[in-house]
Amino acid sequence: MSVKLKREKELGKHNKHISGNIKEPKAAKVIFVFLVIYAVMLLFPYTIALNGAFRSWGSFTDNIFALKDYTLDNFKRIFTEFTYPVTMPDGTPGTYYFGGLLLNSVLYAVGCAVASSTCPLIVGYCTARFPNKFSKFIISLVYVLIALPIVGKVGSEIEMTQKLGIYNSVPGMWFLKFHFLGMYTLIYHANFKTMAKEYFEAAYMDGAGHFTIFFKVMLPLVSKTWTICFLLNFISYWSNYSDALYFMPNTPTLALALLNFNKLPGTSETMQMAAAFMIAVPSLTLFALFKDKFVTNIQTGGIKG
Repeated sequence: MSVKLKREKELGKHNKHISGNIKEPKAAKVIFVFLVIYAVMLLFPYTIALNGAFRSWGSFTDNIFALKDYTLDNFKRIFTEFTYPVTMPDGTPGTYYFGGLLLNSVLYAVGCAVASSTCPLIVGYCTARFPNKFSKFIISLVYVLIALPIVGKVGSEIEMTQKLGIYNSVPGMWFLKFHFLGMYTLIYHANFKTMAKEYFEAAYMDGAGHFTIFFKVMLPLVSKTWTICFLLNFISYWSNYSDALYFMPNTPTLALALLNFNKLPGTSETMQMAAAFMIAVPSLTLFALFKDKFVTNIQTGGIKG
């Protein structure tokens, strides 16, 4: 047997001996049981709702726990009955159906997510790359506004968008969300602050200007962070009905239509469950596809912090 194999064998025995002597604390078992119970309690109502979405109202009321009589009728009816009434520009009543609501939701969520993820990136880079009194004031302002509750924010924003002529429009919401007053600015600022100066110096020596350095050197380095911020913002905006209710009453989204759909007389609970499930599918899909990125970035951020 070679010396290398002997060492590996001895090391394996040593590690096994150490792991065998380490006893798992009783508190860890209690916490694990508590977390399992907590997870089951969280998943239980969603499981019932998912089961009801694929069943008729009569079958569901007979036995909500039964796993039978599955049908797609609820989902088929959504495409015709899931609507939202609006007032057209000429004053006549109109109706948004599922297709139009879906288009509004995609434009609103994607555009607002891009705006909410990009503006903090720009401000975070500028304040970290060019430290001065004004940069310190910007970062201090972000800290203050995060901790300070703002009263009357929605009312003032509605008045501002009306005077600017961007009220009741999706691009108006993009403009409204293009700001740096949030946690993401601090994340980008810390990210750029910890980057080695060699990146900038090497680019300057090659004749690159400020814009070239930002777009070709810095952006690729924070692309993963931007992606995570975009996904988190998209999931948040996709399920947000308050912005559409306050700022886009005649440009409704799926989330706002769901709020109205649940109040309509004659709408069964199984139909409501099916509608909620359909609207949640994009968020669940994105989380399932990028869950590793979420966990990795959270762990990395925790280690750096």
